[in-house]
Amino acid sequence: MTNSTDLVGMTTDEVLQIWPDAAPIEPLCNDDPNLEVWALDTPNDSGACHNYIIIQKAEVYDEYGTQAGDTPYEAQGKVLAHIHFQDGPVHENGVNGVQNRQLLEICQHRLKEFAKSTRATEIYDGWNDRTLGLIESALAMEEFRTEEYIKSMKERRIVEDFRARIEGTSA
Repeated sequence: MTNSTDLVGMTTDEVLQIWPDAAPIEPLCNDDPNLEVWALDTPNDSGACHNYIIIQKAEVYDEYGTQAGDTPYEAQGKVLAHIHFQDGPVHENGVNGVQNRQLLEICQHRLKEFAKSTRATEIYDGWNDRTLGLIESALAMEEFRTEEYIKSMKERRIVEDFRARIEGTSA
């Protein structure tokens, strides 16, 4: 495995040499013509992948055929970001990656900051408010999901300890 600083700036061909199973994920919404998300690994026993990259698919040009932005950025087909998710329970493996919650919190923060900007409009703020509400709902569900997981693990541990005592072994 590699860390995030090793991947940023790499081409897709270079990534595929390290992660041969890497492939674009199917977008849930409109396909972005400029960016693409790839899963690097295959799902493990948790059922989820743990490494993703975001690739710039194409250079962005303005209506005059010049590259958009103040500084030309040659990143076509290059990795812009690598996200490594937590792999395994924290109490067993320590913190080794981000959780869904942190990505949602980043999106929440950005939308709140957009709403404060001088470019914010009534319509824009309305969409931000709707999106923020959904992100806050998702954060609440993540919290509930985590609490339920911890509760089920404690119950499972109690059952395992009880069985071990009955059988005369230690769990």
